[in-house]
Amino acid sequence: MEESQPGRSFRTALVGDSNGSEKAIVLKVPVNETLCKELRGSMVGTLACEKDVKRIQTTIYMEGFQSISVTPMGGNMALIRSSNEGDVERMVRRKKECLDYYFSEMKSWNPGLLAIQREVWLQVYGIPIHIWGETLFKLVGAKFGVFLDFDEETASMARFDVARLKILTTTWAFIDVNLKVEVEGVVFNIWVVEERGRQRPVVVLGG
Repeated sequence: MEESQPGRSFRTALVGDSNGSEKAIVLKVPVNETLCKELRGSMVGTLACEKDVKRIQTTIYMEGFQSISVTPMGGNMALIRSSNEGDVERMVRRKKECLDYYFSEMKSWNPGLLAIQREVWLQVYGIPIHIWGETLFKLVGAKFGVFLDFDEETASMARFDVARLKILTTTWAFIDVNLKVEVEGVVFNIWVVEERGRQRPVVVLGG
């Protein structure tokens, strides 16, 4: 779980350092005092593997903590909060074993905790059939972030018109790129494009 460092801007935390060729637009926004009051007793958890946030919410509710909500923050992060002061602290103290199953790490909320990565599905078109496979998929995934997985149709070769890859990336820009792939001296063009509306609100704690 990372936190932002003094002098490191929010934009830098999200998209990385730039060469300064573009002037950043700064919006001055007031703090939501009502929400902040509630957040002061909240926790931020790093999800262990791909745990379902809705399932965690149901489990906590069934354990008797009806005032507590578990909300995706992006990346593999979830916010645990309650409108009743002290409820989150009591729940964390009494249900540690349960929370350890769902979360690999938990921290008290502070303004510097935010997602710096996102999990997305990519579609890859134009792949020459003779290079179809995990080696190519991992190379493509590494080009944009961290390769995580591919779907069943891609793995079973049920179709060759498109491959679907899941990656973890630090870019917030929409991915739409043409890549050149060289195979035994022959260069092919493939198209990599991000799926819209199918990514899970996931990643790493940062900022």
